[in-house]
Amino acid sequence: MECWEVQKLLDALVDEEVDAATRVVLEDHLDGCERCRKSLAFQRQVKQLLQMHARRVRVPATLHKRLLARLDALEREESRLEPFWRRYLFPPIWVPALVTLLLIGVFFWRERFHSPPPWVQEAVATYAHYLKKPATVGIASTEAEEVRRWLSAQLAFPV
Repeated sequence: MECWEVQKLLDALVDEEVDAATRVVLEDHLDGCERCRKSLAFQRQVKQLLQMHARRVRVPATLHKRLLARLDALEREESRLEPFWRRYLFPPIWVPALVTLLLIGVFFWRERFHSPPPWVQEAVATYAHYLKKPATVGIASTEAEEVRRWLSAQLAFPV
């Protein structure tokens, strides 16, 4: 474990809020790292000073019940204020489902109605046709008419 990871967990270690496996890893690191041991000692000293000098406040026993009752009342009030159609017709699962359906629809619409223009398809087909033919020149002549006839036979368009 790195020092920066240990530093993040020192508060939890001092308050005994780490599980046994994490505690073992932390203690293993602390055995070999002076800087982290000093940080732990400082954290423990701060906690001890706070416990000694902090004023103890007694919480009323009914506070827990009052808090739960108030939270229930707020939850009922929120559900009452929310319109019926939003509560039952549009639960949160509908949002990702509708977005997914919309994306699938756009994809298929685009594939069906947005095929490449005919001239692009023709250019690609012509290119593929010429790729299949050998690239060697099979004529050696200085006669223009002979070269024209040979090119006309090789190409898919008149020369």
